Amino acid sequence: MYKQKLCLSLSQSFGISYEEQIKLFKKTGFDGCAIDLSDKNADAASLAIKIKEEGMIIPYLHAPFNKSDDMWMDGEIGDVALAELLDCLELCSKSDIPAMVVHAFIGFDNEINPTDIGIARYGALAVRAKELGITLAIENTEGEEYLFALMEKLKDIDSVAFCWDSGHELCYN
Repeated sequence: MYKQKLCLSLSQSFGISYEEQIKLFKKTGFDGCAIDLSDKNADAASLAIKIKEEGMIIPYLHAPFNKSDDMWMDGEIGDVALAELLDCLELCSKSDIPAMVVHAFIGFDNEINPTDIGIARYGALAVRAKELGITLAIENTEGEEYLFALMEKLKDIDSVAFCWDSGHELCYN
């Protein structure tokens, strides 16, 4: 893979500390580590420093996805979800992380349809990402109608990209 950087995502499921993972990834020849904020205990700012101290890159930060379906709802619940993602963008900016991965939706049992308020919230997130010079990568998950709606409505915003997760594809195709 000529001129490609090989990276792994830090994960609490490996059974070793993030610090040990960073050192192990470096030792085995990986070029970088992605940070996944699905783990509420992860201190992304400290991890970013440790990764860079090892001379490694951080290709992206994966934002928490537990409120992705809230982004489509009216009222405070959706505003709280947007605020959380905006905070993650600020963290990316401060830590020189070039991309943030988000889910368009989460939850097989939820019966929410793509809404104008959801499009507007993700649009505000995309505009802020552009202002900060960060790519907002929307990942394939369940609820492909949400992904389609976002990719269609936000296609003219340069900061918006598609993140293809092959494991998700296997689950949700």
